[in-house]
Amino acid sequence: MNDEPRTGRDLIERAPAAAAVLAGARAAGLALDGVWLVGGAVRDAVMARAAAGRDVDLAVEGAGVAFAHLLAGALGGEVIAEHLFGTATVLVDLGAELGLVHVDVATTRTETYAAPGALPTVTLDATIEQDLARRDISINAIAVSAKPDADGSHRIVDPFDGLGDIERRLVRVLHPGSFVDDPTRIVRVARYSGRLGLPVDPETRQWAVDAVAAGALQTISSDRMRAELELVLREAAWDSLTLLAAWGMLDQLDPRLEESFRLPFLIMRIDEVCGDDAQLHDRVWRMRLAALVRPLGADREGWLRWLGFPGDVIADVESHARLLDYVFEHGVALAQVANSDLYLDLGEVEDDSFAVAAIATDDEQVVARLDAYRTAIRGTRLTVRGEDVMAAGVPAGPRVGRILGTLFLQALDGELPDEAAERAELARLAEDGAA
Repeated sequence: MNDEPRTGRDLIERAPAAAAVLAGARAAGLALDGVWLVGGAVRDAVMARAAAGRDVDLAVEGAGVAFAHLLAGALGGEVIAEHLFGTATVLVDLGAELGLVHVDVATTRTETYAAPGALPTVTLDATIEQDLARRDISINAIAVSAKPDADGSHRIVDPFDGLGDIERRLVRVLHPGSFVDDPTRIVRVARYSGRLGLPVDPETRQWAVDAVAAGALQTISSDRMRAELELVLREAAWDSLTLLAAWGMLDQLDPRLEESFRLPFLIMRIDEVCGDDAQLHDRVWRMRLAALVRPLGADREGWLRWLGFPGDVIADVESHARLLDYVFEHGVALAQVANSDLYLDLGEVEDDSFAVAAIATDDEQVVARLDAYRTAIRGTRLTVRGEDVMAAGVPAGPRVGRILGTLFLQALDGELPDEAAERAELARLAEDGAA
């Protein structure tokens, strides 16, 4: 990283959204004493990552929420949320180049943990050094003063040598008890390692393994675990999940999940298809979840409900996983399965389910068969309706639906090419009391 910035001014300039926010605040005469740029914007600026332009987190020594309202007024923005513990989010339009940016403003604070895995007890009005000490990893615990000194420089505060860890290319937690205090940090460390392409410090890795083995995950709620797992799945997830598997975390959640790390390495293939498109990675997270939980079979839905995933997510995951199961079970023999049988087994195949199944198999015949099936479903529409069935002498009731269902399956298989064929078959079924 020979070109990495080392002064606070350089760091701010390498974070365009942050630079624009702070310049606007200064132009409006807003006092910036005790205001610090922290978190991902600083880290990404040091690493010269393109993401540095999109992330603005400010820590305020004092009244963070009040500052957020002043900042919104100064920039023509809007406070769109106020949260617990003296935090708020400001939505600001930074013009055509940067667009709408969320600025997260937090009052500096300390956190203590009454018990392992418990939510922290928060004390506001801490110094920036105390605030950085509560953070997860060293490279996220760097702050740059928003107010320039007399010489125009911006002071850097780096109490845990985060800059050194970036130079050494390491992800490291701040202290040995980090994972005991908050076991969700185990997931976050794996996520940052995967996202940034940085290995985990050996000591940090051992602390993670020890914490998992000691049962740290049992001290946190399933909802908190779900939230952290979802964040992993919204990015390229293979490297992060591989770490969590190696540390024993997935085995603790359910030993069968480790089947996901055997051929065909579907999560890895989803990552590769998405490439560098962050929005696409975010969109396909339910596909990754389906690939992860597919080995749970009939227990998938219960496991997902236990973690607190909502019903629409579970429905999508089940749809994806059911099609994957079918593809892996039938393979090339899928080409010989009639459309009507596919419909009885699978129902309609949504675009995302088709996409994940196509990624899962290298066999073009299988993909072509699934695509032909989807095309057949979308192109099959019966001309006859329920009133036509009753006009043919079938009393209103369940038998009307059964006859329409039979006609649809026959049409799906190409056996009823036109309205005349439908009506002839309807007449036969109406006369046949078994239908």
